[in-house]
Amino acid sequence: MTVRARRRAVVCAPHAGRRWLFLLALTATSPVWASLGKDYDTAILQIERENYEKAIPLLKEVISEVPASLPRIRLYGMRFASYTPHYYLGLAHYRLGNCEEALSSWADEARFQVLSGENAENMASGKADCETRLVQAGKELPVPGASVADNGNTNDAALREVVNAFFNGSYEQVAHFDPMTLGDPASRGQAWIYRAASQYTLYVLGGEANGKSLSDVRSSLANARSSDPNLVIDRNQFSPKFLKLMDQGVVR
Repeated sequence: MTVRARRRAVVCAPHAGRRWLFLLALTATSPVWASLGKDYDTAILQIERENYEKAIPLLKEVISEVPASLPRIRLYGMRFASYTPHYYLGLAHYRLGNCEEALSSWADEARFQVLSGENAENMASGKADCETRLVQAGKELPVPGASVADNGNTNDAALREVVNAFFNGSYEQVAHFDPMTLGDPASRGQAWIYRAASQYTLYVLGGEANGKSLSDVRSSLANARSSDPNLVIDRNQFSPKFLKLMDQGVVR
């Protein structure tokens, strides 16, 4: 399985949609993303050089800031690329023989439905190889974390649209969605969480300099707790830093 050669810089196609144009504009000016973009690009380079141990911490860092894969982002300067950090993290683990970690990362990547072409083929073949290795070693295959769609709280079609928009990287759309339009407390609680996560991602991409944006995140988290005091989420869907902020309000 080979690492796809890194592509030269390209600009976002006109038909990419408003959400991608918005994210491109945001990442073009964000000092936080400028640093993350370089770390992401460096991690890919380290994988190409077979320095997998060096790539892993870099990828974990960028994932902790921006967990959702995106079809096209600005890395730095005029260099643009797809952003699929979970794929590369899984690839690094796979090359080191860590199949459990590889499968976990690739399961995360599959959530976002961004990966395509040779990288998607590489992930599929690596996944099959890892599953075979684990079975031959007498180990159980990792069980994917339950998605929000499996927890009984997505009967409302509008909530499913919110979840899909979040995993498609439409953070601006989700950040402005009104959860109070949903029909039951459980769905409203889930929607407030996705709204808070989207607001937090936009806050990070904006350089973490807007105090009001962070206040909006905290407000959405408080609304999630008040909407559904028994709210339970799939923590695998969110970044560690967002989870830390969320845990201050004891959302499980």
